[in-house]
Amino acid sequence: MKRCLFLVPLLLVVGLSTAAAQGEDDDSIYTGFIKKGPMTGNLDKLLNVNLFVAGRFSQIDNSGIDSALGRDDADSVGIPGARLYLTGQVHPDLSYKVAYEFSTENDLDPNDRNGRLTDALLTWRMPIETDLLNRLDFNVGLAPIFLSPAGQEDLFFLDTIEHPLIVQNILPPGTARDEGVFFKGSFLERDTIQMWGGIFNGAHRQIGAAGAFPPTSFAVDAWGSSPGTDVDPFAYMGRVQVNVLNEEDYFFMVSGGLSHNKVLDGPMRRKIDDTLLDLATEVRFNDRLTWLKSEFIRTRTHHADDMYGFHVTAGHRIDFICEHLEVVARWDQQKLNDHRSSVDDLWAATFGVNYFFDPEHQHDGKFQLNWVMKETRNTDLARPFHGDTALLFQFVMGF
Repeated sequence: MKRCLFLVPLLLVVGLSTAAAQGEDDDSIYTGFIKKGPMTGNLDKLLNVNLFVAGRFSQIDNSGIDSALGRDDADSVGIPGARLYLTGQVHPDLSYKVAYEFSTENDLDPNDRNGRLTDALLTWRMPIETDLLNRLDFNVGLAPIFLSPAGQEDLFFLDTIEHPLIVQNILPPGTARDEGVFFKGSFLERDTIQMWGGIFNGAHRQIGAAGAFPPTSFAVDAWGSSPGTDVDPFAYMGRVQVNVLNEEDYFFMVSGGLSHNKVLDGPMRRKIDDTLLDLATEVRFNDRLTWLKSEFIRTRTHHADDMYGFHVTAGHRIDFICEHLEVVARWDQQKLNDHRSSVDDLWAATFGVNYFFDPEHQHDGKFQLNWVMKETRNTDLARPFHGDTALLFQFVMGF
């Protein structure tokens, strides 16, 4: 054992000397076994390592009602995310992604205080390539729910500090992953058409009995957190995205997704249909410094939780003042048609500023400041609208 300890400093000296010698060659940074790679996975490496950490300070005017962050304290400091990503390529056509979340602040299960595995995805690039089809991938494992473009994004990459309301509430759990298999195809030049289709384990939502009091509708995560269990049949999901314009200075995308799931309802555990529809668009122009995103989600069941909502989000990089600064604004609205669930009608407005340390890699390090104004109404309890405002500050750093 002592001999092994003695060899450690010697190996470090040799390694540093070798690295210094290779540093004269610019290509050396692209060689080797381990490197820090982009989150899309730099697939020329067997192992890429990324660690992202986010810290947040929130100040909420009225902590007695649901705030923009749920039932948080009026003033709080926390670490909403600390995630390790491992990506790589074990074969020219076989790649992987593994992600582990250390923070427990946003856990769906309050009893789970030990972090969780959020991604464990194996991707096989199928050897099919024609004039029409550029790429076809087969994916299996634990992966983002791809129905909603916004729902795929981690908090490290969001334009605002929080997900849109429809992702948080109508696509529950909008920020979770699910187990399953899916195909992704890219068609025509510049990936003009992209298509997803897959089967997941179906534990997206669990619908309570109609008319129950207190209401019993709630979301469960991909492995069935309390008070639900992962007993629902498979969910069939698909989405099509058309990049109408994908140029160096302009981008315009429209997409639509559909999910159909038979959930188990009430004490009799009868099956009812649960269907979610998603429509989204994104426009970038002015050398892609100005952008606009919008999304609409609606969910239908036989008797309850008939909800719909939308968000419109816009941003502009203030390049003429400072290329590191971006201003953002978002309007959210959500409505429950039958009011037999505990989910409220609500709307929210968000105004924010983002500061990117590296404008070319904007998510590697940034400051975010958001002011959120929200009003909510629960017609089950005959409550009028209640307003709340929150000031949120978040720092995100990737290592």
